[in-house]
Amino acid sequence: MRACDPGETKHGRQQLTVSGFPDELICLVFDHVKQASLEVKHPMRSLFSRRLFESEYRVPTVLLNLRLVSRRISCLATPYAWERRQLIIGPDRDTKGQYGLVLENSIDQMNRLCSVPLLLTHVRTLSLHFGPHFYTEAARKLLRLTIERLIDFTPSIRAFYLNKPYMLSPSAARILLSHRTLQVLDIY
Repeated sequence: MRACDPGETKHGRQQLTVSGFPDELICLVFDHVKQASLEVKHPMRSLFSRRLFESEYRVPTVLLNLRLVSRRISCLATPYAWERRQLIIGPDRDTKGQYGLVLENSIDQMNRLCSVPLLLTHVRTLSLHFGPHFYTEAARKLLRLTIERLIDFTPSIRAFYLNKPYMLSPSAARILLSHRTLQVLDIY
């Protein structure tokens, strides 16, 4: 543990800057921000709530903003900001007539996540929610391949949630079951 470095003096007083705080103290602040954000109720919570989903999976914007302060803070905040990932795939009630566009955006979102495997190493909880619409066989096949790729890039996953079991391909299921860290598999 490092000692706090006093900042420059101003009018004879020493100033303490965030860069002088020890890493352990900054991580305690991030823990508090993360816990406080889980207690906040969001509008999306009512759409798909079920047992372990009761806590909201949105990343606190404070953590995302803190990552911009400095490289050191970014390195410390990244695991907290990426610990939980929730993806809502496909159209919801508000997207009438834009089915193809919304589905394409969902697949693009998963592919963008896969393009940054370093960040996916921090993901501990992955939750995939599919909208209440019919998916064509071509769309299902593309989604299955994308989900398989996403699961393959999350080596430290501890919990996985999926609300449409037929979207999980057999090879994706094998990848999930091969993860030694996986503790909760909730497919309903």
